[in-house]
Parts: sequence; C-alpha cells; structure tokens
Amino acid sequence: MWKMYDEMIAGIPEDLTVDEYVSGGHFCFLRSGDYCGVAHDTNGASRPFRFPDGPVGQPLKTIAECAKSWNMEEATMGMAAINAWYNSRKRLATQGIEIDDKGVLSIEQRKAKNPLNDSNQQLKGKKVALIGHFRNVERKLDGIADLYILERKPQDGDYPDSACEYILPEMDYIFATGMTLINKTAKRLLELKPERAHFTMMGPTSTLSSVLYDYGVDSIASFVITDPEYVKDVIMRDCGGMFAGGVMVDLAR
Repeated sequence: MWKMYDEMIAGIPEDLTVDEYVSGGHFCFLRSGDYCGVAHDTNGASRPFRFPDGPVGQPLKTIAECAKSWNMEEATMGMAAINAWYNSRKRLATQGIEIDDKGVLSIEQRKAKNPLNDSNQQLKGKKVALIGHFRNVERKLDGIADLYILERKPQDGDYPDSACEYILPEMDYIFATGMTLINKTAKRLLELKPERAHFTMMGPTSTLSSVLYDYGVDSIASFVITDPEYVKDVIMRDCGGMFAGGVMVDLAR
C-alpha cells in the first residue's frame, strides 16, 4: 500500500537536515538548506505526533516519512518535506528545467501537455472530474465539459468524495488536488482511473516526482518557490499571495 510513498521518500538524500518549519492557517513551509517546499495544511491530529516538538533539526528524509502518518497535521509536514526536495529549483535544474524569478527558461523538456491549456478543443463535451475545488478550472470549463466536482465537504452542486467509486471510471479527464497525497486517497483515485482517462495532479501540495507517473498520473502542475523569505512570511501571516513568491510548473509523463 505504501510503495508509491516509499519510492518518493527513497529518492531524498540522507544528508539533508530540516532548518525551518512554519505552519500557517492555510499552508506550511519547510526549508532544508537551499531546498524549500510547501503543503496545504490539513486538519486531523487524532493520532499521536511522532515529532511533537516539530521537524527542525531532524533529517529531511525522516520527516518525509511522516507523509505516511495518519495524523494529518504531521502528514502535511511530511509532504512539505517531500516537496522541499522534488519541487526545488536546484533539483529540477539537474533535469534540464531551469527556473528563475521570471519562470521556466528551458522548455525543451517541458511541453505544455496539460489539457487545460487548450480546454476548448480537448475538453469540449468530455466528462471531467475535479477532486476538490479549483475555481479557475471551473470557470474555464463552464459550459464546455460535463463537469463533476467531488468534495469531502460538498457544497451546492458537488458530489461527496465517496461518489468517486462510481463516477471516476466513467471520466475522460480527472484533476485531483495534491492534498490527496496527504489524506491517502490518491492511490485509490488512480486505481479508479479508466485507462483512456488523463489524470492531472494539481496544486502546490503536488509533488514534481516522476514516481507518480508509474502509478497512473499523466501530468503534474505544482509550485516551485523562487523567493523563500517572501513565501515564508506570507504563510506565517496567513495573508494570501503566496504564489507571487514562486512559479507554477507543469510536467508531463
């Protein structure tokens, strides 16, 4: 059951230590040397904390293992640790993806395969599921696609997340929030994906790791920090505007 997480964790070096950790009302921020990552704060601390005093001073790889925790607040911390490694400019540069404050410079290996880039063509009349709310996506798809929104706390017009067992096998496109990695639903969502469907994992909690491709993810749209101090300050003050301190990056299988 944990193979997908174990493979991502295995790719993190042993010699990195957590230097900073900040949890705000919406996101958390974790830094290990030049590596910085964020994750969406997820409530649910019913299980005991493995690190009640926080992650600072612990090996990054050890904290990344908390992504497997059923204490969702600690799992949030674990995903921030995983993202500190995989969503870093330094690591992406080794794969030919150079990022500065102005965005992606080397696009040879980064083709814009996210179907939302051409939604009128690819998604017209298709069955599309959103796991979680993506307001910009919903506006783009309004009147274009046959849209299904699945939510743990459904609003008017939403389906409860338990409906995924019935709805996802009928979909052509599936867009899931990276928070599904924290709450451990990602694996089942990917199992429900029909072979013909395109599965995109989106949002700053999503991990830019090729490991996800092996489990059925087709493309990943996530956040790379370019101004760590700005992002940390915004998260500490929970004032919004975090995305001005980084770049959204799309990677495809």
